[in-house]
Order: sequence, then C-alpha cells, then structure tokens
Amino acid sequence: MAQMDTSCLMVKHELTNEDNIRVVVRIRPLSEKEIKSAFKNIIRIDHPNHISILNLTHNGDERPKTFAFDAVLGESSSQEDVYECFGRPVVEKVFEGYNGTIFAYGQTGSGKTYTMEGVQENKDEWGIVPNAIHHIFLAIDQATDRDKTVSFSVRVSYVEVYNENIHDLLSEDHTASLSIREDPLHGVFVKRLTGFVVASSTDLYNVTTLGNRNRATGSTKMNEKSSRSHAVLMVTIQQNVSGKLMTRVGSLHLVDLAGSERQSKTGTSGVRLKEASKINQSLSTLGKVIAALVDAKSTHVPYRESKLTLLLKNSLGGNSVTTMVANVAPSDYNYDETLCTLRYADRAKHIKNHVQLNDSPRNIAIERTAGEILMLKKELEQLSKIVDDPTIEFIDTDQKERIEELEEEEEEERRRRENMTNDELAAYLEMKMQREVHETNLLLAKKEYDKVQQMLQQVEKHAIVGEENLLEKLDEQKQQLNVWSLELKKAASTERELEMLLHWLESDMMDIEDKYSSLQEEVDEKTKKLNKLMPVLGRAKKELAALEKKQRRQILKEVDKVRDMTRHLDLYDHILSQWIPEDKLLLIEKNMTWDEWTDEWTIR
Repeated sequence: MAQMDTSCLMVKHELTNEDNIRVVVRIRPLSEKEIKSAFKNIIRIDHPNHISILNLTHNGDERPKTFAFDAVLGESSSQEDVYECFGRPVVEKVFEGYNGTIFAYGQTGSGKTYTMEGVQENKDEWGIVPNAIHHIFLAIDQATDRDKTVSFSVRVSYVEVYNENIHDLLSEDHTASLSIREDPLHGVFVKRLTGFVVASSTDLYNVTTLGNRNRATGSTKMNEKSSRSHAVLMVTIQQNVSGKLMTRVGSLHLVDLAGSERQSKTGTSGVRLKEASKINQSLSTLGKVIAALVDAKSTHVPYRESKLTLLLKNSLGGNSVTTMVANVAPSDYNYDETLCTLRYADRAKHIKNHVQLNDSPRNIAIERTAGEILMLKKELEQLSKIVDDPTIEFIDTDQKERIEELEEEEEEERRRRENMTNDELAAYLEMKMQREVHETNLLLAKKEYDKVQQMLQQVEKHAIVGEENLLEKLDEQKQQLNVWSLELKKAASTERELEMLLHWLESDMMDIEDKYSSLQEEVDEKTKKLNKLMPVLGRAKKELAALEKKQRRQILKEVDKVRDMTRHLDLYDHILSQWIPEDKLLLIEKNMTWDEWTDEWTIR
C-alpha cells in the first residue's frame, strides 16, 4: 500500500493540571521474513497525525479504519526522530520538577525494545533510554556551567515484572521477589529496591546494561529475542542550589512492556507458554485500567489486579507527564494484532493525568523543621555571647581529670593556707570562690551550647539529606526533635538553677564586710559556700552522663527492634512463598483490607 512517510509533527498543547496522555504510533518496516513470505503492507499514513489500516481478507472492499494520534512515525523514521518527537519533551519536563513516563506498547516483535533500547554500540541507533541518559547529563553539564551554585543528584533503580513477580534487576539476587506497597504518604513503592547514585552518563549506561543482562528474555517464532517481562527504569533527578534548602525533584520512568502474544503464532510451550499467559494477563488488566479511566461512569480502577498496573498507577491517571508509543507491525499477517494495538492506543489518549510540580520529601521536612531551626539558632546566639568571650578560659570537661584537678587544688590550697597571713588568705579565698562560681556557670553554658549546636546540625542534616529512606524517617525525626526539646529544657532549667545560685552568692558578697565580725569567720563562711557549690557541679556532670547513657541504650534498643522485625518479615515471606500457592495468596491479598480504626487486617 502506498503511504506518506513522515517525521514527527507532534500535536503541541500547553501543560495543564489535567493533561491527557500523549500517544504516538511507530510503524516498523516489513521484516526480511515477512518480505520472503510475500506479506503485504496494510498501513497508510495520509496525514502526519493520522493512520489507516486496511483489511485485505475482504478483498479490499472494506473501508480502511482510520485513527488520529498526537503523532505517527513511519517506517523510515530514525531513532533520533523518535527521541526528538516525544522523548526530549518528557525529559525536559522532568528537569522542571515534574514526573515523566514513556512506555512502549505493542504485540511481540513490533519493535518496542528497539524503540526503548536500540543498539547501544551505534549512536545512530540509540533508543529512548540511551538518548535520555545522554540528554540528562548534557543538560546537567550545561546548567552547572551557567550557574556554579547549582548541583544535581541522579539516582537510578531498575525493576521487571516477570510472571507477576517484582524483580530488582540491579540486585545481586535479581531473581528474588520483592513486594510492592502503597500508602497515602509515600504513594506506590517497591520495598528493599536497590538504588544507585550515578555521576556520569557512563555510570548510568553501565547500570542499565547490568539490568538488561539480568532481564528475562527468550526465543519464539515471532521474535528471536523476545522480552519475557515488563521492565521499568526509574531515574530520579534532584536539583540543589547552594545556599538554598529547597530542592527540585523530578522522576523519569522508562517502561518497556512485554508484547501480547497468540500461542498459535508464537508456538510457545512449557515455560514460554506460562510466561505468555502472565504477560497477556497483565496487559489485559492494563486494558481494564485504561477502559475504567476513560469511562466517566466508572467508580473503580482495578490497579491492584496486576503488579504492572499498580507499578504504573502514577503514570496512568496520576501525577505524571506520560507518553505512550504504540509499536505496530505493517504486514497483513498481523492485521488483528495491529488493529488491537491501535484501538488500545486510541482509548489511552483519552486518559487525563493530574500533573503538578513535585513537593519533594526534603522540602516537606524543611517546612516542618524551619521553626525549630530558627528557635535553636536564637538560643545559640544567646549562648555564643558567653562562650565566645575572649577573656574566658574554659576548664577541662573530662569528669575524671576534673575531679583529680579539684583534689590537687584542694591539697595545694591547704598548704597555702598554712603559710598565708590572714589578709592574703582572705583575698585568695575570695578570688578562688569567684573563679569557681564563674567556671561552673560557664561549664554548663558551654555544654548547653555544644548540645544545641549538635541539635541544630542534626535537624539541618535531616532536612537537607533527603535521598535515602527520608520518606520513612520524617515521623522519627519529629519524635526525636521532641526528645531533644525536652532535654534542652532540662539543661536550661539546670542553667537557671546555677544562675540563681550565682546571684545569691554575688548578693551575699556585697554584704560580706558588714555581716562578719572577723576575718577568720569570713574565711570559714566562704569555704562553706565553696563546698556547697561543688555538689551542684557534680550533679550536673552526673545528669549529662545519664542522658548520654540513656540515649545510647535507646539507640541500641531501636536497632535490635529493627533487626528483629526484619527477621520476622523474612520468615513470614519465606513461609508464604513455600506453603501457600501463588493463586491462593493472590486471592487472600485481594480480599484483605486494612482497618484504620483498629490497626488490623481483616478479610472481606
């Protein structure tokens, strides 16, 4: 069939809060096998955004079926045309702080993996993934050259859905099944998923190459290297600006779906037949999800019927700029499959996503702790006026050494008293008492200063370092801040006690000459006051040591608790996988609900 081949003329429209999924159709050329078998081309592109398909089984009497999409890419379209058409716009949106998804759909052998991966050894044949990698780090280099205060962090994970099991393609044990979870705070996530922070395009190429080697593939009559799993490459880009705590975060999901299969054409059996059954099952659920999303009367979207659709929940009807590329084969031999793919894509283009800029977990943490940081800084400013006084010489804070020093000073004082005159003794004791009072007060102030400084660093650290498990730690940070706040109040109370004692001593010193009738009486009284002061210092040291010991015990207890929970979870997962059939387990999971009031799982 004669046709007009075209490069991409993507339908342009501004991004809004409710943005339709973009759908692009790519037509592969006839294969050598199809040409040898004398199969005919049944596809025509008579407009850059329209595609027609003719059913030759009716002798050409049936009118062609025509579909309109955002773009249609003909047989001669290059890999560069493909990326510039719909790959580059999505990656640019990710740099602006949005989520982006590109997924390839089509029957087995229609060119999905070639579209997504291409041939890495030949730059002209790079697919969406290698072109996106090159684009990401080129954009990072350009941004950092323009503005030296800007820095980026790129994190990558890679998973596959094989026989309805989630596998981590970057893990040493890439055949282990992982669980997928969802909650209102974190959204959909895969537990214990490996993530690598990469610093260059070469690093990211190497990571994706590792994942591709671990991916499940097999041979069928339709495709010598057929993907037997759905693969999702997840790239998170975080942009930081020096001197600013707020960040910009965007996530890119690149999805290569396994192709739908007909056993009569692929000739699969045994393991391959089971794989095909699971692939078709998940794609059928994907079709149900798409149908539910475009049906205004639908009240339920069956995301949970398949691991694939749950993993893609954010990309289908959620917060994501999404492009679907429908790959089709042009031969009359594949008429039914091609028509099915085009109808699938035609429904998908009506899905509306709710797109919005990401509010990163780090930004949320910053907002929550901004008030605490300001309060701590104010207290630090007040304490620093005391600590930074250049006329003050700090005493040793080690408890044992300080006790030894006090004992030596006491012995030296006793010897000096024996050799002093009354006037010298009085002057010496007055000076010593003033120094001890001042040093004691200063010691507590210095300890509180150090503690508040450490608290501030911890708060800022938890607010700034946002990549590893920050979502799961926000509540723990809040609880820890409450603990620190109580400890700070205790320290402040101790300081006030010492301040009151200091004021009392100063008041007494002003009246000391009128109060005492002899120099010896004055010496004795000052010695008593000095002896009263020493227990205060001892109590403060004991309190600080007790707090440190309590904190260490609490940390060890929490670590043991986490380890114990991990062991129990591993045990339960092992028992479930060994003793409960997979179909029964899926049935149980489907009928389990979480009761928010009782914090318990119940069976419907």
